[in-house]
Amino acid sequence: MRHLLVIKLAAIGDVTIATQALASRGGALKSGSWTVHWILDHGLVPYARALHEELGLPVRYYGINSAALFRGSKIRQIWEALRVAAIVRFIRPDMAAVLHRDDRYARLLKLAGVQRMELMPRKTARESGAMEALFERLGLVADTPETVGVVATTKNSCRRKLRIGILVGGGRNQKVLYREKTWPHFGDLALILARSGRYEISLFGASEDRAAADEIMERLEKEMPHEASAYDFVGALMLEQLPGAIRQLDALLSVDTGPAHLAALLFDKPHQRVFTLFGPTDPEVWAPTPRGPARVVVLTQKLECAPCYKNDGAFTTCRFSGREFAKCMTELNAVDVYTTMDRELTQPS
Repeated sequence: MRHLLVIKLAAIGDVTIATQALASRGGALKSGSWTVHWILDHGLVPYARALHEELGLPVRYYGINSAALFRGSKIRQIWEALRVAAIVRFIRPDMAAVLHRDDRYARLLKLAGVQRMELMPRKTARESGAMEALFERLGLVADTPETVGVVATTKNSCRRKLRIGILVGGGRNQKVLYREKTWPHFGDLALILARSGRYEISLFGASEDRAAADEIMERLEKEMPHEASAYDFVGALMLEQLPGAIRQLDALLSVDTGPAHLAALLFDKPHQRVFTLFGPTDPEVWAPTPRGPARVVVLTQKLECAPCYKNDGAFTTCRFSGREFAKCMTELNAVDVYTTMDRELTQPS
């Protein structure tokens, strides 16, 4: 029995991408020859547990206060570092996968006695590919896929309305509200989808997105007063409920955020689609990777200034203001997005 320690503290998207890399090695994990121990932020433990149970991955969890580990007061940093060291000495891992680019994690693990570890490279063409390669270097061999990459070649014959999830908001992470990454046209798109008569809409989001969701729902009720045009789950689901809810959808639309990666990981039918809106972040690095036969569709503007995020954790402010602010997102209009979605969902190629 080999013990693998995984260090990926936050956030939802990063934990989901790391889970996808692990899920592609599910055969080795389920064989009993490996035990995976995961240190992550305590607030994400319920989410990770629900996601891994959904995928049948046996993982043990150890929650810490990730915000305090390197960014809190000196006392808090020392306390959390001692907690990590105690966890590591309790586990006695054979090896560690440090899915961060900060050398302080490696130094901390060395002090705790970890001899073999792999860190994420400083630069990478794709985040998911870098994690896959890291696990490969540790000897955790990927499963041989049977149907991965298969795409539907016939028209979807489903007669029911297709269930479309719209993630309202999506510009937040643990560090900052990245306003440049948000999309202002969710309401327009929801109305177009509802009027088509082909789609059942579900709104998802955090409690901080409540005002935006209320605006969308009020608009739908005003424009379509006699029809139940959308279900509103914004702020109503706990993190651990999200995987089960996402898995029931036929498609998810969101900006570049964690639930897009979650959908790409969980969708397992050829007609399912993940539509992801990209502006300041680079789809070559951050686009979700489908694990099964579903497809990911990237929607983006080809502008000289985009992408502007340098993949360094520093979320810089858009250099434009007024009507030009975040035009990489604002100029992605709802009609074009709907046209792409409708084509993909009614006539898969």
